[in-house]
Amino acid sequence: MMPEDPVIPAAIGASERTACLAAMKIRRDQGLGTGPIADLHELIGLVAPSVDVAILDMPSGMDGMVLTDPVRGKSIIGVATTGVPERQRSSMGHELGHIVFADYEAGLRHDPAARTPEETRADTFARHLLAPVEGMADFLDDLGAVRGELNPRHVSSVVRHFQVSPAIAIIQMHSDGWITAKQKEEWRESAQSLALRYGWIGDYRAMAAESSTPRPPQRLIENTTEGYIRNFVSVQGLAALSGVDPERQLHELEEAGITPETIEVAWADLDAFGAD
Repeated sequence: MMPEDPVIPAAIGASERTACLAAMKIRRDQGLGTGPIADLHELIGLVAPSVDVAILDMPSGMDGMVLTDPVRGKSIIGVATTGVPERQRSSMGHELGHIVFADYEAGLRHDPAARTPEETRADTFARHLLAPVEGMADFLDDLGAVRGELNPRHVSSVVRHFQVSPAIAIIQMHSDGWITAKQKEEWRESAQSLALRYGWIGDYRAMAAESSTPRPPQRLIENTTEGYIRNFVSVQGLAALSGVDPERQLHELEEAGITPETIEVAWADLDAFGAD
């Protein structure tokens, strides 16, 4: 479990401290400890109940955004499909950071390229949320690693364990004194390259396939499924929203025992009208 007063590495400056503490608070409040976060979709739903997540095909250069209905007070984090799974996780963490700090409520324009203080803070929040320094240190200790004696294989292990980019891994490793500034600048391989080099490319390909697949908001699917049960939505409509073939959708529903309610038809009593 994460301690109530976590130790923040000295290398983390004042501007980074706020984002770091916010990420640690979420981990503590949700009982996540310092290990990897398996399901970011679920975490976002717990941290921000009025927010849902959708994985969407987006224009090139756009990784994520937040769409808000001001009337209903509901928001959707939209994150781009990508063959780079660690990028998608970073984008989800980044957008959650904006929500935690109410940046969009304050009128922040969606322009990640501008590198405003808010965008930098969201990046920092995501980094500490996904790969907390304390958890990374515990993991490296378990591997028998020694500060100042690491090699790229250790970076690969951190990347795989926390499902983050090598950039995030080496920033965290450097901030806690595991690697030198020179190593931080030199070790710039992609996650895919590390996976190929150190034998976990099969796992990486599986994650890439998942991150490349569009995923509608969970609450929308839940509500639509309820509509199907109550005979308001056809199986074709539910299948179109889920992105699967109607026959497959129907088979899955029947296998799960999910069927439309029986509609009781009240037939008219013809005798009541009299007979000629």
